[in-house]
Amino acid sequence: MCDSTSSVLLLPKHNIDCNGVIIKLKHPKQNQQCYAFFNKDTKQLFELLFLKEKHVSWFVDDNVIGDCKLSVGTPLDPIFFILPYLIQSQERFSPLSQLLIDEKFPSSSFLEDMISDEDLLKVGDTKPSSDKIIKFNKIKTLNWLNDKVEKVKNAMKKSNITPGFNSSLSEADYNRYCCGIVGDYINSALLSDLYDQFWIRND
Repeated sequence: MCDSTSSVLLLPKHNIDCNGVIIKLKHPKQNQQCYAFFNKDTKQLFELLFLKEKHVSWFVDDNVIGDCKLSVGTPLDPIFFILPYLIQSQERFSPLSQLLIDEKFPSSSFLEDMISDEDLLKVGDTKPSSDKIIKFNKIKTLNWLNDKVEKVKNAMKKSNITPGFNSSLSEADYNRYCCGIVGDYINSALLSDLYDQFWIRND
C-alpha cells in the first residue's frame, strides 16, 4: 500500500531512468495549471493525465501498489505551450526567454530548452540571434496546425481507429474529429480559423 501522496507514473520505457522532472505549466487552451514531465536528456515533453480509481492495485516490478494515483505521460509538442505567450506579444519581436517569464508558472522557462530554432520557424518569424528572437506568424501557425490534424488523421486511419461506434467515417467526419483533438490545445480563435481551413462549420 502507499500513502495518499504517492502515484504510479507510466512513461515510454526510455524515459524511466532519464534525467527528468515534473513541472507545472499553463495549459495552452484552459489557461489553468497542468502537469508535465520533461525529459532533460532528450528534451521531450509529456503531458501528465491523472487517474484515481478506488480499490485498484498496480503491479510495479515485484511489488503490488494499491490505492495510488495513476499518472500517464503522453508526448506533446511543446510548441502548443509556447503559442499563448507568442500570441500575447504578437505585435513585436521578442526574445523567447522574455516571453516565457511567467510569475504564476515559473517552470515555463523550461520550454525554451525544448524548442529549436527550426521549431520556432513553424509558428513565427525570427531574427538571427543566439537569443531566439521571434514574432508570432498566424499563417505559419495555421499551416503547422493543419499538419498536426493530418498526422492525427493518418494515425487513426492506419490503426483503424474511429470515434464512437461508427466504422465508416467520411473524410469530413475525420477532419472535424481530428480538428477537435488538436483544438484541445489552442485558443478558440485559432480553432475557429483551423475549422475554416478544413471547411468545417463551427456550430
